[in-house]
Amino acid sequence: MTAIVTQQQLAAHSEMIESWLGLAGMGKLPVPPKLDKPLQSFRNQWAKTNPTVTPFLGLWHDDGGAFGNSYFLSIFPSQVQGQACVLEFRLEQKVAAEVVDEQILSLSTAKVINGQLLSSRLRADKSTIVQTDFDNGYPVDYDYTAEFLPVLWQNEIVIFASYSPPQLPPEFPQDLTSQVKQELSNRGCTMD
Repeated sequence: MTAIVTQQQLAAHSEMIESWLGLAGMGKLPVPPKLDKPLQSFRNQWAKTNPTVTPFLGLWHDDGGAFGNSYFLSIFPSQVQGQACVLEFRLEQKVAAEVVDEQILSLSTAKVINGQLLSSRLRADKSTIVQTDFDNGYPVDYDYTAEFLPVLWQNEIVIFASYSPPQLPPEFPQDLTSQVKQELSNRGCTMD
């Protein structure tokens, strides 16, 4: 994303989010998670010490696309002002013995400058974060707010929904947990 998000980009992001919500409402894609209180509390806590990174914090996931292979971003806060750590994770997906999506496991340090999260692998802009109501077709009691973050990754936009406070993603390899925690610590980031 460039320094200025254009109206055309915002319209494209909005269309992608509406598509996810529509397909989830018909049961063709996983429903986006509810924007939950633990994530909001976590962000409120970090807003006091590192406010520029706060809107990006959390475990985020994409809709899995046609193959249902979830792609996760976990954005951890840093003790360094304007800095965060970004863990990307996606399992390898095979269909009929053919690799459709390769496995991704990457940890990078990101800076937040002028409302933009900038790492060596991806870009995101605070102004594109969208909170919207999701009507899953059940009685009103089951409607909830979902939150979405468009991310520029390898010259394509990927839409992520907030999932929880930052943590290691589901199905994360257990044998890499201590190594990732140590690397987060080395970079000045925390899981707490």
